Amino acid sequence: MIWWCIRARREEYLEVRPKEPVRIEFAFVVEKVVEDLKGWCGPEIEQLPDLTGEVERELNAWLSYSRLEPSSDDNVADGVDPELAKAFIKHNELTTKLLILRAPGHSEQDEKISELEALVRQYAAENRVLEDLVGSLKNAPPTTPVASIDSSVVTDSLSELREVLKTIDTKYSFDALNSVQLGEQTHLTLRSFVSHLFYALRKKGLSEYPKDEEFDLTYEASGLYDCDGFEVPPSGKVQVKVTRRGWALNSRGKWLPIRRARVVMSNAHQ
Repeated sequence: MIWWCIRARREEYLEVRPKEPVRIEFAFVVEKVVEDLKGWCGPEIEQLPDLTGEVERELNAWLSYSRLEPSSDDNVADGVDPELAKAFIKHNELTTKLLILRAPGHSEQDEKISELEALVRQYAAENRVLEDLVGSLKNAPPTTPVASIDSSVVTDSLSELREVLKTIDTKYSFDALNSVQLGEQTHLTLRSFVSHLFYALRKKGLSEYPKDEEFDLTYEASGLYDCDGFEVPPSGKVQVKVTRRGWALNSRGKWLPIRRARVVMSNAHQ
């Protein structure tokens, strides 16, 4: 009955003016349809829960079906096409001129309402785009979970750093270093501090590599080097020349490069 009452109305509840957005008298239609339902069914129809909301939903469905309001499959935020509105008026024989009485001097308020309606349509369009994005993310194949960091590895790293700091503290106490940093003492030389810093780091396995200027680089050891312009084949070796030494940590027999050494193929191998 709601659907029938909406289609039976003949007022021009679409207002089409040149160079102005098309106005849909939504509230007027809802009010009149509720009155029509009371006339057909009696006042007891008001006992139905959310009668007005049901009328609004049916009207929205009618406008979406007629392409006057964007449906969930559209991405339109520019308002109603005036030519489409004129075709709707003609097709549905909306011939009764409708006069909505408005208080004088409220043109600015009407403009504000139009701006808010346009903003609502824009938000609705953006919301549909976000819903599509969420749907695509839900349908995307699951990504490989990031491996959790072993707490024992973190503990070992902190322990090694603690040992380095303790080694520095035995030679230059943090109290004395803090005094130098605050400008209270100046007797500490940079040369002596850097010497002890490298002593502490070497004690924990920091080392410069390689020792030779030229050597045969195997495939297994090539991960410690930046090979400039060549690659070492598997199960093979290449005679190389060092162009820049690197630094690495030796932890439990494994070399962990801090800065890889750089090598090029030696003239003899070329």
